Amino acid sequence: MGGLMIYGMERRRVLLAAKVDLKVVSELLGHSSVAIMADIYAHVLPEMQQEVVDKMDDLFKSSSAR
Repeated sequence: MGGLMIYGMERRRVLLAAKVDLKVVSELLGHSSVAIMADIYAHVLPEMQQEVVDKMDDLFKSSSAR
């Protein structure tokens, strides 16, 4: 894999880690489907999933305290 491709892949990871919408990144890169991005970069998503779980936990804790 050439340096340019690695650089491109790294930019995509940075965008996804920065929580830029997957659909937006996919469209900007010219992919015909968001599924392409999701399949290639699924390894980035577990960190994002944990964040959502933590936020949901906080929401449920605050709503049960009422």
